[in-house]
Amino acid sequence: MMKPRLIAAIVLLIALIGSALIAPRTVHAQAASVTCSVTSAPTINFGPVDGLVNGATTSASIGWTCKNPSLLLAANATLCINIGNGTGGVLGTNRLMSAGTGQNLQFQMYQDSARTQIWGSLFSAVNNVPYQTSIVVPLGITVLLPGTASGTATVYASVPNAQIGLTAGTYISTFAGTDAEITVASNYTTTPATCGTGNASAFSFTANAVVTKSCTITATNNLNFGSTAGLLTSNVDATTTVQTQCTNSTAFQIGLDNGQHASGTTRQMAGSSGDLVIYELYQDSARTIRWGNTVNTDTVTGTGNGAVQTNTVYGRVAPQTTPTPGTYSDTITVSVTY
Repeated sequence: MMKPRLIAAIVLLIALIGSALIAPRTVHAQAASVTCSVTSAPTINFGPVDGLVNGATTSASIGWTCKNPSLLLAANATLCINIGNGTGGVLGTNRLMSAGTGQNLQFQMYQDSARTQIWGSLFSAVNNVPYQTSIVVPLGITVLLPGTASGTATVYASVPNAQIGLTAGTYISTFAGTDAEITVASNYTTTPATCGTGNASAFSFTANAVVTKSCTITATNNLNFGSTAGLLTSNVDATTTVQTQCTNSTAFQIGLDNGQHASGTTRQMAGSSGDLVIYELYQDSARTIRWGNTVNTDTVTGTGNGAVQTNTVYGRVAPQTTPTPGTYSDTITVSVTY
């Protein structure tokens, strides 16, 4: 008579267990403990840069690794690589490299090859959009072998064109501490929307460029003595100009060669008849200092300031035997040595 009661008790126990198994439950996001670090910092080296005319571009890679200590679950993580202003600071939105003399070379770092999305930092008031990506970090094998996920990101950098007024030299900016940090947010159920500013790991790198000495020279206007009527019995004077543009503090010398028809150092214009007209070029309005092309002897000297500088060429046809009427000309090569 006791067996029916025993069977009923067993059935009731099974029913209670079954109810517990099928009861609904709420799933909550579980925070993970993923950590990330930069394994290879970039080297932003622009090399030689012509500060007068051309800018420069370069690119470099940042390598990173994230670790998941869990031996049970893979982790979803969102990481950010934050790059701040650097020791050079900023001008507007452009970062600066400093020469240590109060002069700065503007440059910028971008997330894309088109160089439109500035690479910023969550810790910066200017340029505050960092590189961000979401990943899955697998579970670990043992306590000593956590799950890992690795990757690289490319930094695209550029120096804007025509930054006049710069002195030749090395320009540098250093990124460290909060100016170069990788941050990560993670959990075991959903992918975090942002990386946040916690769980940070710092790295360091430098950006540098060498502004080289540079000069350009132009001579767009011819030296025209005009027309003369009758004999060459008096001086015929004319002027023209040549323009130089050299990097700040760069010493230069402008030379004028003797032309295509010179006899020794005597400049001459030639006509179609074969006759020649002697003329000379001078550095001064009094026309007493000859302008030649022997460095440190008869050239015009100057020091660049980054802007265009104009130098006047003073020409003279002195009295001489009048040649056959006609048009006389010569070609002078202008050079700048720096």
